[in-house]
Amino acid sequence: MAEPQIQYVKTSDGVSIAYYAIGQGPATLFLMMPTSHLEAEWQIEPLRLAFTATAQTSTFVRLDPRGFGLSDRDPKDFALDSLVLDIEAVVDRLGLNELRIYSAGIATVPALTYTARHTDKVTHLVQEPAATSGEDLTSSDRIMKLTELAEIDWELATETVARTTNPDLTDELVREFAGLTQASIEFDSFKR
Repeated sequence: MAEPQIQYVKTSDGVSIAYYAIGQGPATLFLMMPTSHLEAEWQIEPLRLAFTATAQTSTFVRLDPRGFGLSDRDPKDFALDSLVLDIEAVVDRLGLNELRIYSAGIATVPALTYTARHTDKVTHLVQEPAATSGEDLTSSDRIMKLTELAEIDWELATETVARTTNPDLTDELVREFAGLTQASIEFDSFKR
């Protein structure tokens, strides 16, 4: 499958959101944070294979939330309601009347909020373990130390996180996933 054609839509508060939709059938919106970069993740084979497999049976939709990837990188507002506006803008632009949502990481909270506000549209909601903020991701001592490392060496910290959260990854995939995090968001935004 060819690389998806990335498009942009403005939210009701004026933020530019990058997104794409591939495949045909019932819509499946996949949200992930704190890593999200539509171009960079497509270059990682396991992600690309999972995305294209999903697109075989559904319209697979991805978006970069505000502050991430190809969307506006320096939005004024990262509040929950603003992140929901990102989802609403893409869903409305695509004219989706029904969708399934799969979310991971911090993206579980805006996905849940969108679902609660649009129960008429969301048919299924699947969530990985949730985190409500960057602070939640840094609650253990080990993660706190990684956060301290990130303040000194963001690249090394992202590689360490990729290796410790996915111990079965090859060295090449560790570098690719670390690169995805680095492309997705700057450390200062990650802390927010």
